[in-house]
Amino acid sequence: MKQVQNEKVENGDPLHEGKKKMGWKVYELMCRLFLEGEDNEYTFAHLFLTLEWNLMSRSENVADCHADNIFWVEDSLGFHFPKTKADQLGKRSDAIWHVYATPDSPHTCVHLSLARYLFSNSGVLSRCNSNATGGDANGTNENIEGLGMATNITINKGYKLFPGANQYDCFMKCFHKVINANPEAFKVHGIGPGDLGSHSARKGACSHASAGSTVSPPIVLICLRAMWSMGSVKERYLHYEKAGDQYLGQTVAGLNCNHHSFAVSPPYFDYSLLDEDGRMTMERKIHELVSNCIVGGDEVDPHVFCIFLFCFASVCYHSTFLKAQLHTPQDKPHACIPFLHANSC
Repeated sequence: MKQVQNEKVENGDPLHEGKKKMGWKVYELMCRLFLEGEDNEYTFAHLFLTLEWNLMSRSENVADCHADNIFWVEDSLGFHFPKTKADQLGKRSDAIWHVYATPDSPHTCVHLSLARYLFSNSGVLSRCNSNATGGDANGTNENIEGLGMATNITINKGYKLFPGANQYDCFMKCFHKVINANPEAFKVHGIGPGDLGSHSARKGACSHASAGSTVSPPIVLICLRAMWSMGSVKERYLHYEKAGDQYLGQTVAGLNCNHHSFAVSPPYFDYSLLDEDGRMTMERKIHELVSNCIVGGDEVDPHVFCIFLFCFASVCYHSTFLKAQLHTPQDKPHACIPFLHANSC
C-alpha cells in the first residue's frame, strides 16, 4: 500500500479513491439547476437529491421509500425505514428522521421540492383501486418509465413515492445530465464531468453536518442517521433520541445554528386573526381545495392528506418565487398545479 501511494505521489496522481464529495455550494447549484430546469424529469430529480442529502441515506432507501414511511411530525417531515443495509432486522425501525424546511432558501427546501413533485403527480400516493392512465399493477406505464414521475394522473397501487422500476438509474441519468449541460457553472467549484457519483451527496451531507460549523451535532447522531455501524459496545449504549436528531436535521438542511433563523417554522396557515366561524370556514375551503388536487382526495389516508396540506402551504408561501422563476408551458409539470396559476395563493 505504501509503495502504491508513493508511486502516486511521484507521478502526481490523486491519492483519494472514489468520487468527490458534493460540497454545500455544489449542492445549492445542482438544486437550483434542477428547480429552474425545463425538463420534466428534473422535478423528480430535485426531490430525490434533496431527500438523499437531508436524510444522509443511501440512494436505495430514497428510491424504495413508501408513503407509509413518511408523515408529518410537529414542524417537520418525519421518515422511518423498516430496515436498511446496516439494519437488516429492523432494530432501528422506530427511529424518526426529521427533515426540515428552509423557507429562506427555496432552491434547497426539501418541503418545496416534495410539494412540487406531489402536486405535479397528484395520484402518486393514492390507494385508489383503478389506474387513470391504464398502467400496470404497480401503477406504472410508458409515460413514466424512465422519468421517475408521472406526466399524467397516475394511480400508484404500490404506494411508492417514486413508482416504477430503476428509479435510482433515472436519477443518476438526470444527475450527470445537469452536470454535463452546465460545465462552466460546475468548473467554478472545481467539479468536472465524472467527478461526482452516487455517494457524493451522502458524503457531502455528512461532512456538512459534522464539520460545517464549530457547533456541529455529535458524531453519534450522524452515525445513527447515516446508518453506519459504531461497533457492538457503542451501539449497545448509545441510542437514538428525538431532540438530537431534530438538531441534526436542521443543521444538514442548511439552517444556520448560530442565527435565530435556525428555529424557523415551515410555512403553515395561521388562523389566529379569525374568529371561530371564520377559522372553520377558511379551513374547510383549504381542505376542499387540497382534496380536489389529489386523486381520490376524499379517501386518501389522513397522514398523507396532512403531508399534502403542509405542502400546499409551502407552495402558497413560495408562489411569487415559483411564478417568477419557473418555466411553466402547458406541457411542463407545473401546468398540472392549478392553484399555482390561479389567484388561490
